[in-house]
This record gives sequence, C-alpha cells and structure tokens, in this order.
Amino acid sequence: MIVVTISMYLSDLRCLRMIIEWLGFHHVIFIDAHVLGLRNLTCILIFGIFSIVTVLVWIMLGRVDGGASFTVLKYESKRGGFELSGLDVIGNGLVSLSLLLAKIIFRRRKTLRTRRKRSSSLVECVIYRCRLKLDVVQEPGVPKSWDSRYSSKYSSKEASPRKAEHVQHLIFVKFSQKFDATNTLLPWELIKRVMSLPGLIKALYGVGLVGLISSHGSLFYEFSDSVDDTMHKRLELMVSYLSLLCTLSFTASFAVFYQRQLLNLLFHSFDFVFYSFQVTSSYMCVCSLYSWELPQCLMAISLWLWAHWVFTIDALTPIMKNMLKFRAQYAAPVLGLLLIDHVGWIYQVLMAGDTQLQDSIIFEGTIWAQHLCIRVVPFYVSRSLTLVLWCSRLVARLSLASDNDVTILRGSVCYDNFFANESRTSSQLSQVVEVKALESLPRHARVSPSMSFHQG
Repeated sequence: MIVVTISMYLSDLRCLRMIIEWLGFHHVIFIDAHVLGLRNLTCILIFGIFSIVTVLVWIMLGRVDGGASFTVLKYESKRGGFELSGLDVIGNGLVSLSLLLAKIIFRRRKTLRTRRKRSSSLVECVIYRCRLKLDVVQEPGVPKSWDSRYSSKYSSKEASPRKAEHVQHLIFVKFSQKFDATNTLLPWELIKRVMSLPGLIKALYGVGLVGLISSHGSLFYEFSDSVDDTMHKRLELMVSYLSLLCTLSFTASFAVFYQRQLLNLLFHSFDFVFYSFQVTSSYMCVCSLYSWELPQCLMAISLWLWAHWVFTIDALTPIMKNMLKFRAQYAAPVLGLLLIDHVGWIYQVLMAGDTQLQDSIIFEGTIWAQHLCIRVVPFYVSRSLTLVLWCSRLVARLSLASDNDVTILRGSVCYDNFFANESRTSSQLSQVVEVKALESLPRHARVSPSMSFHQG
C-alpha cells in the first residue's frame, strides 16, 4: 500500500525505485531465513530506519521535486468536509513501517549481544515466534536459556540423506523464570477472603456486563432526533458516568488478581506497547472528533479500559482464571465489539458525514517555507485501520485459546547456526540447513515447582 501510494506521488520513472524498496522490505520480513552476515544485516536495517525517516520528512515538507499530491477520499457537507490525501496515507504508513523495523532491529541486536556474550552459535529468530502456555511443573531443575545441551537434546529422529548435524530443529528458548501464582497485586490472604464471599462472581460479571453495554450507550443516543434536548443530554451524561463507574469497578477487580511477573513481562513486550499506543491515540482522536464533550470523553475512557483489560488478561494465571470462572474466549467478543466501534466511527466520518464529528488540527506550522498541517481524521483513520488489522489476529487467538494459553506474550525459538562455528570446515558452507519446528516439549523439560512457560 505504501509503495503504491508513493509511486502515485512520484508519478514518473522514479516509481521504479519503489520496486526495489518493496523487495527490500520483504527481505527484512524474511530476516529469520538469513544464516550469514547477521551483524551486517542489522547495520543495514539501522540505516534503513534513517532512510525511511528522511523520505518521510522530505515528502511531508514538500522537498521532493515533481511530487504530485492527490486526494484519496473526500467528503463535503454544509457544515464542513473531510479530505484524506495521499500525503496523509504516506506519512502514517511510513510511521507504522518505522515502528516495525525498529522492533526487528531491537530484537536482532538483543539476540546478537546475547550470542556474543555466551560465545554461542545459537541464533534466536526475530519474526518467527511460538505460542506459550502456563503450566504447573514439578521438577526442581531450571535449565538456562541458550543451553548448549539443546542442540543434542532435540536432534532430529527422522531419516535424512544429509548428515544428522546438518538437520536443524527450531528450539524453544526456555524461560529461566518461575512464576508464583500467589504473587498477585492483591495479597494472597486477602484474595482468599474475598473469594469466599457468596455471590461475588455473579455480581462482578453483572457489573461488567452493565459497564460494557452502557459504554456504547452514547453511540446509540447519537441517532436520536432530540440532540439539543436538555433531558437527553442529562440522560446521556448519566449513562456515561454509569458506564465508567461499572467498567472501572470490573477492570480494577480483575487487575488485583494479576500476577506481578507476568504483568511486568507484558508491559515490556513490544506487542502490548504497540497495541496500547494504537488504542490510546485512537481514543484521543475520538475525543477530539467529538470536540472533547464530556459524555463522549467518558465513553472513550470506558472503552479504553475495556481494551486494556483484554490486553492484560495474560497476567492471569490458570489458578486465578479458575477462581474467577473466567475463560479467554470471554474477551474475544469484547475486543471484536471495540473494533466494530472504530469501523462505525470511520464510516460516520468518511461516508455518512455525521455532523457531530468535527475534524481538527493536531499540528500546524511552517517548516522550511513549507506549510505543514496534521489533522485528526487522517491520523485517526490510519490508527484505527492498523488496530483493526492487528487486533483481528488477537481476536482469533482469544477465540481458540485454552485456559493455560497466553495470547499477547509470544515465545522465542532458536536454531544452531553451524555456519557461525569456526571449527566447521569450508566445505560445510554448501550444505542446506533444514529447519523444522518442534510440536511440543517433552514433559521432563517443564522445570518449575510452581508455574513456567512452555511451548504451546
């Protein structure tokens, strides 16, 4: 999409260069297939970040000779209009692409540093990840990640015409941490007392259901013919306060059951930060589209809380899920409903022409004699579409998840790169490495007396 849009912007023979950019981007996506020159490739990626930023700045400031601006979508009404230009698509697309490249660079540099410190030939994959499950384990030993025993422990048992040392498996990088299920935000003794109260679970889910339904009350009230009626506005404000109160009560009640270490892992994961950034920025745009009216802002805060509740359920251990009688499938329709909300807002802004939603300016100024204006609608449309694409995959994960599965946290896999081993002879460089994923780890590899991650 970005390549096509920039090609339309250049509109001359320079668009042929975008074919090279398209190939280069897919070359980055296939980074896990590279077995030679990993450090040099990382340096190239770092240079690519600066290249993308330079292209973004030059296009947005109009410094590209012969650039032809064009309109992707335009709507006009008596009270105003909206316009989505090619520059808006290019700018927001390049920002998302830069974030993706930054994620790849960060993970690759981290794995290279680890390998250099341990003097190991094991290479951790960046793009390819595996599912994780939390399970109760009993054996006391905890093997370290990057253990050299893995290469022999998980060697292939299938017949192959090549030598056994050239047939590689993807190896699950074990977590050396153990997770105590009772190490929750609320002390364990208080949790046991609270959970002993009769009818607590039914009341909790009842409050949550009221909060979820009333959070969308303001959306339905928009279609009322009595928008200027005082009673309608009062009712709308009361429903917004009710939704925020019930949503906050439900999400906060869940949060006290979160395991501290798992929550910390979530906060430091790229996927959670990416989801949170997209959700936060999109709901801030929603508030701006409604001219920061109080009922709609309260509604946006409630929906923001629901989104982060979905993003943090990985911090619930299976024991806590059983106590709360909670299943991961319960969160799938909640997230799906939030995505439908964003699609509905985009439709109201770009197609239906809802007069209650007003565009505004995020930034406007003159840089290098070029007038630069960043508006809310293009920024919101880009963030929402990105959120819909990424979270649709999360909805599928939640729908198929078991009680022990985690949905946002992903496991790392590695393989023994024999090309990097100096003891190998030069003739081995012509061999082909077969990489086969393990279906599961044997039970004797589950190593914590409490809980630990293993490959799903």
